[in-house]
Amino acid sequence: MKSINMFRKSGRATSEFRAWLLIWLAFAAPALACGQAAEQPFTLELRANKPIGVAGSQVFVWVKMTNVSDHAVDCTEAEMDGTLTSYNYDVRYEDGKSADLVDKSLPYSSPGHTGKQWDKCSLGPGKSREIELVVSFRYNLSKPGKYMVQISRRSSLDANGLRTGDWVKSNAITVTVLPANDPPTTQQ
Repeated sequence: MKSINMFRKSGRATSEFRAWLLIWLAFAAPALACGQAAEQPFTLELRANKPIGVAGSQVFVWVKMTNVSDHAVDCTEAEMDGTLTSYNYDVRYEDGKSADLVDKSLPYSSPGHTGKQWDKCSLGPGKSREIELVVSFRYNLSKPGKYMVQISRRSSLDANGLRTGDWVKSNAITVTVLPANDPPTTQQ
C-alpha cells in the first residue's frame, strides 16, 4: 500500500488518495459498525432526596427509568431481603474502594422482607417510572464519609425471562454520611 507521502510526491495525489480512502472505508465501515453498541432502550437517572444522612440510619436513593426506545421495555422489579435485585449496585468510599456489603449470613433477619417478590412492569415508549432504592440494605454505610453510588441494569430479557444484553448505567451521585452525634443542619 502506498503511503500518503508517495501520493503527495506524484501528480495523481488527490485522485489516488481518494481511491485508496474509498476502498479502505468500504472494507472498514462494516467492521466499525459491528463494534458499536446498540442504542440503549432506556436511561437510568439516580438522585437522592437527602444527600446527607446520619451514620446508622438508612440511605435511600431514587432511580428514574425512562424508555427512550420506540417499543415497550420491561421494568419488572425483583426484591429479595429488602434489596431490588434487578439492579447492580456500585457503592464506593470517597477513596474509590468498594464499600462493605452488609453481612446477611444466618441468622440474618429482615422484618417484612422475606423471600423474593416480583413487581411485573412494562414501560411504554417515552414513559418513565421512578422508584426508591434502599442502598443501606445491601451496603454498610455506617462509617461517616462520602459515598459514590451508581446503579446499572441489563437492557433486555431472554426467552426465559432472565436479564441479558448490555448494562445501562445511571449517573453517579454522592451521598454524605455524618457521624451519629453530628446530625445535619437545616442548611445541609
